[in-house]
Amino acid sequence: MLEESHVSTSSEESSELDKQEGTEVKVTQRDGFLCKVWLKTHVKFPASRVFDVLAQPDNSHIFRSIKAITYRKVLEDDHKGKQRCEIEHEAEWKFLMFGGRFRTRLYVSQDRQAGKLDFQLAEPGMMKNFEGKWSIKPAQSPAEQSALKPPRWLHLPQWASREAGDDNEATCLELEQSVCPNVIPPPPLDRLLKGIAKKQVLNVVEDLRKEIDRIKKEEAKAKQKA
Repeated sequence: MLEESHVSTSSEESSELDKQEGTEVKVTQRDGFLCKVWLKTHVKFPASRVFDVLAQPDNSHIFRSIKAITYRKVLEDDHKGKQRCEIEHEAEWKFLMFGGRFRTRLYVSQDRQAGKLDFQLAEPGMMKNFEGKWSIKPAQSPAEQSALKPPRWLHLPQWASREAGDDNEATCLELEQSVCPNVIPPPPLDRLLKGIAKKQVLNVVEDLRKEIDRIKKEEAKAKQKA
């Protein structure tokens, strides 16, 4: 259940907190149609493996907004975890009763050791501005660990340090993203972008959780057969 709280400021700022999943999203809209999105969430899965899911060369089967990866070229690779690629993906859009598909070309930089994934627009198309930064790091503080609600019988320090399996490791994810389409509808329709931008990042988190659950179930079945 999502609980919304709206704060009246000059920047038309709104925030939303999902207490069940430990996900917080804040959307601000300034300078016309430009939206900035900040998201923070936690998942019960190792940071290195969460990174693998987000950095997959083709993750169109994971995230519902990406229908296909139509182009991918590695521009730089130090073979130590740092890589820069040019990627084009086909995405789906919906606005009121309208909808369709469009292609976006991005530069994507990843740094595995630092737990960072950055993306920015390579060339304009339907989007005038589309860039962001993912931070993927192990959850270390008591506040971050408690967001996942470990069992009452297990103390937080023990839960954070146990190495019995992936279920006992947690990851803190943060996303900072800016979005601005090339076509700007007249007011008041321009304000709908805030809701669309927020829904998109929440969908990403939901899809990520589903993929993590799928991986855990497959690995559990494999262990039973072994």
